[in-house]
Amino acid sequence: MGRRLQPPPLPAPEPPAKGRRGEHPAPEKDLLTALTTPIEKSRDLIQVMLTLPKAHIRVLDTEASVFGMRRYQFLELLLLGELSQPMMVRPPFMAPYRFTRIELTETERFVIYMRPEVKHLLDEHLLRLGIKPSSWAAMAIVKWASLTDALKAVK
Repeated sequence: MGRRLQPPPLPAPEPPAKGRRGEHPAPEKDLLTALTTPIEKSRDLIQVMLTLPKAHIRVLDTEASVFGMRRYQFLELLLLGELSQPMMVRPPFMAPYRFTRIELTETERFVIYMRPEVKHLLDEHLLRLGIKPSSWAAMAIVKWASLTDALKAVK
């Protein structure tokens, strides 16, 4: 099995110039730092419980596997796409989804693990939207995979 490549170390922060005290870095820099900082210990991760319909979980698993990612990694990149610049483009060869009513009514709970910096960014984003993590994840999946028509077709 190959070794996992780690991102290059971050450069040392520059000392703040005079008269610029209290100035916060740009949100894009916070996001980049959060997503590229290597995880030192698994204890540093924060659990986020999500409850999604089985249909959305199937889409999440399928889409994440196309990119060779885990669920939490795929959701982090969807978050990045909402907060700044989309990092992924959905491949055109992906077949449209079809759902059954049972898939939409039955739900599953699962845990994803996030770095504290990413969790903070997610919390701030959700606060502005006025929704909970599960609602955001469901909406992000629907938007990413263009599921509106497939969901409307369920009888």
